[in-house]
Amino acid sequence: MIALFNEPGFPTLGTNPLPAAALKKALAHAGLVEALGLRELGRLDARKVDLLVLPYGSAFPKDAWTGLWGYLKEGGNLLYLGGRPFEIPVRKEGDRWVAEPAQTAYHQSLNIEQINTVPASRVKSHQAAPGEEALQGLSLPPLESHSLMVRFTDSDEE
Repeated sequence: MIALFNEPGFPTLGTNPLPAAALKKALAHAGLVEALGLRELGRLDARKVDLLVLPYGSAFPKDAWTGLWGYLKEGGNLLYLGGRPFEIPVRKEGDRWVAEPAQTAYHQSLNIEQINTVPASRVKSHQAAPGEEALQGLSLPPLESHSLMVRFTDSDEE
């Protein structure tokens, strides 16, 4: 099952909003898609959810952080669309969402040491790699991109 986080009013930060209906349609080619709200997001099980999709750019729900972290530590798969992953925690206050200042602690706890940004001005186009049949014909305008520097071990090689 593919879990698509979809919470009404949740802000998209660092990228353009993606319509939930279009995302569900695109993801349906890969399997069953189920939209999950904040409550369900905090209780993900890596044995039942094949892929979690977070489509709100740099914003992520702070109240679901413990569940997200546990899902990823259990070996869960993540597709983070737009923005810088786990950079801006957003919390619910009454009826509105409040974004906190940008932070590095959340992504660093997942061994993402650093996030480098490639400005859109340095990109000519995004195109499918040769041999990727499902992506053939896909061409996107220049978009800001991010490169993750991931630490794969806690041990020194010495």
